[in-house]
Amino acid sequence: MLISEKHKFVYIKTHKTASTSVEGLLEHLCTPEGHKPEHAQSEIYSEYGYVSGRAGEYKSTDLLLPHATAQQIEKVIGSKKFNDYQKIYCVRNPYDKVVSWFWFVMPMTTKTRVENDFDAARTLFRDWLAMRPHLPVDRKYYVLNRKKIDATLIRFESLRDDIISCLEGIGAEVDFDALPEWKTEQRRHNVNHFMDYYDDTSRKIVEKKFSFDFKHFGYKHM
Repeated sequence: MLISEKHKFVYIKTHKTASTSVEGLLEHLCTPEGHKPEHAQSEIYSEYGYVSGRAGEYKSTDLLLPHATAQQIEKVIGSKKFNDYQKIYCVRNPYDKVVSWFWFVMPMTTKTRVENDFDAARTLFRDWLAMRPHLPVDRKYYVLNRKKIDATLIRFESLRDDIISCLEGIGAEVDFDALPEWKTEQRRHNVNHFMDYYDDTSRKIVEKKFSFDFKHFGYKHM
């Protein structure tokens, strides 16, 4: 997660939404000149802002953890700054997000077993979802005191346009071509559309779990 003192924004880091790559792109807005983002790095705290530790380089004693919730961030920086600064977070179509999470949490041996057989991967996905696994329902990043946070959304589906629009809103510039491609190697069967994984039962599980996203972020049931 990021805090920029110059541009007065708080970037809240969600799950499986390209949030780590976007964090890397925006990071120089929160650090001294000349800083070069690395995927694995410790927290950075300076007059320019704050960058949480990343990729295993954070500690429990850090000011804030990578996926700090809205409530945790407000507690550290105070309600006035939290309310005054622009909040930014990434969102993604829940159906696609869950497929991405599936590949993220699968053991490498399982990925290897099904990486050349989409039918087997789809069956595994549906069976896994039927067991009601932990899913990246990120409501605690979107909501504070039971109210949806007023924030700028960066959609996974329109990443470039939304980042450009976001930057215009905070009066900043970055080179979009510098967007790092971190954590993109997990997924298999990229040629298959994410809806190819679903049947009615698995689809309804996602729709129920991610009802907030469907309601507030404009995603439609399929």
